Amino acid sequence: MHRLALHNNDIQAEWEVEISSEELFNDMTEVNLKQTPEILKHLKPINIGESEDKMEVTILDLFNLPFEKEEEIIKFIKDRLKINIKEKEWIEQINFLFNEAIKYYRERYLRKVPAKFEKMKFSTCDSIIKFIKETKTSKKTWILNCAISKMVYVVENILSNERIWRRHLLDKKFVEEYLQKPFQILESYEDKCWNIFDKWLVVINQKIINFSIIAREKRINSIIWKEISDPKYYSVEEFKDIVWVTFYVENETDALLVMQYIDQTIFEWTAKIDNKNAITEEDVKKAWLNKWFKDKIDNFVWKNTKKKTTSDNYREIKLVWNIPLPFEEWKEASRFPVWVEIKFVIGWQDNEKWLNLQSVYDYQKRFRELSRLGLPIREIDILNYTNAFFEQIDYVLKKKNKTKENYYIELWSDLKEQWFIKDQELWKYNKENEKILALGLYKYFKSKLHEFKTPWTNKKYYMDERYLKIDNFID
Repeated sequence: MHRLALHNNDIQAEWEVEISSEELFNDMTEVNLKQTPEILKHLKPINIGESEDKMEVTILDLFNLPFEKEEEIIKFIKDRLKINIKEKEWIEQINFLFNEAIKYYRERYLRKVPAKFEKMKFSTCDSIIKFIKETKTSKKTWILNCAISKMVYVVENILSNERIWRRHLLDKKFVEEYLQKPFQILESYEDKCWNIFDKWLVVINQKIINFSIIAREKRINSIIWKEISDPKYYSVEEFKDIVWVTFYVENETDALLVMQYIDQTIFEWTAKIDNKNAITEEDVKKAWLNKWFKDKIDNFVWKNTKKKTTSDNYREIKLVWNIPLPFEEWKEASRFPVWVEIKFVIGWQDNEKWLNLQSVYDYQKRFRELSRLGLPIREIDILNYTNAFFEQIDYVLKKKNKTKENYYIELWSDLKEQWFIKDQELWKYNKENEKILALGLYKYFKSKLHEFKTPWTNKKYYMDERYLKIDNFID
């Protein structure tokens, strides 16, 4: 593990606080959301609260399951997971899902699990019921029982969906059936990870537009984490990017022309538009667009303003809609509506500079996931994620075709601009720089969280903002 720099007494005093590396469990066995019965009935999110405090919640937002009778537990599992735990073959499926959840929990959140979880194997219906009941009765491990149960729910939902285990076929069919005909392919190849790379051109309004695309298979892990972190992705059917393609275009005009062409020829003018710092009203005026598409941009981009969630340095614009795709290779295979996302990156913009690097966002996202699972975030978690970021930085930057020296300058500049690094300058050697940057990144991660103390132990923990909002609706 990399160690954070201790350059002065103030910083050192901050780190002389004792940090326990043991797994901690808060006693919240009597805590429930006020709307628990309503949430249990719904497979879709429901709204709780009013006006500005309104938020969507699903079964994952419950702290524990308020079941006391065995029949209630058996029925809930059967309704939600389509698994009958009275039958031996389905108990084996529960064991598989449980082991997958433990693996994901350990690898994703860098936490240890008690030995009994590592060795646990359900053999009867009663053993599963006992585990579920411990979300209320175990004073030591109830919160982990609850979190693992939630993860089992998500893993089953993802792995059992045919869109997921057919996602490579869906990517391939989309490229073959919807892109090859309207566009001319100049060069194409597929790498060992089944990512499809193509160079294309198209003639629009007597203008030759050259561009490249990448059709990259969505990773199962990223789908699981997305469902855990955000209640609007309560099922695979709500993911808008199971099939997704990125277009790399040279300028805003080319992007708008290709978007209009795709919306007309592929989506029949039905696609939704999501703009993130990529185009302006002036760009739209310069491009030769028809009135229909201009009005659509006006409605989606300028009138339908959303809360800003991306950095000013991040630029992309997307078309999103569903189209019928076959789930089998054979010619007459049945077709089903599948959401497709087409992203446009303009001017070969590097969207992963500074704190925008995807792995920075990935570690930050884990805090949201932990909060939704009901797990308090500790000082050691923030430290572990910071250290893990630098342990994996060589692999991450190699994938992005970046040099460590250049990226460290970018990261230092961003952290300094936001006052997470004050007077420290970078050194000649990367090892020294990592100590400076690690402390700045640690403070950046910490700034995204809310501190609280448990009334029964007075220990300090952190939670994502979502947890604090849910706390307003607790009995």
